[in-house]
Amino acid sequence: MQNIAAEKQKTVAPASKRGPKLVFNAELEKPENSALREYERIRRMKQPQLERDRNKEMAKNEGEAQEKFDAWSEPAMAARERFVNEEISESAFLSKIKK
Repeated sequence: MQNIAAEKQKTVAPASKRGPKLVFNAELEKPENSALREYERIRRMKQPQLERDRNKEMAKNEGEAQEKFDAWSEPAMAARERFVNEEISESAFLSKIKK
């Protein structure tokens, strides 16, 4: 059993040889990054919603979809930075991104 795990570790490229998205996704999978994983989940949910809303827009409400997304995105990105810099707790971060 240990040999299989050792072989798997040998086949995984070091971080310097993997792309940034693979490194980012690997970091999200770590248990201590559950709050950041939740941020990414919400962001990935809101992005297609923004596109759908943009497609529904007419001249009278043009730009509302982007404004709605930005109203969530800008404070969420600021909260993410504060969380990464350990300025706010995980629970405070989660409450800010789930609004």
